[in-house]
Amino acid sequence: MLYRCEVCGKYYEHSGLGRRPKTCSPECAHERNITRQREYWMIYKDKINSERIQKKIKKKLPKENTLAEINELAREQNLTYGQMQGVFYCQEHPIR
Repeated sequence: MLYRCEVCGKYYEHSGLGRRPKTCSPECAHERNITRQREYWMIYKDKINSERIQKKIKKKLPKENTLAEINELAREQNLTYGQMQGVFYCQEHPIR
């Protein structure tokens, strides 16, 4: 049976043993690998850059309360630091 090469478009015949190759020759296989790696890198590069930008934004945001301020608020309400953190968590993540 004749198959068409994905790179050059030539028709080639497969021996029937093993998987059918997508290309007609090792040179076309090499070209196919290069183009697939470039496509993957473009997608991966965009993902990495967006993650880096998000990390920079998170670093620039000031923290709302420092450890000492939270501890002071907790003592005013007769709570421990951990209990106060639980209160903050429950405020940020309400039950639906």
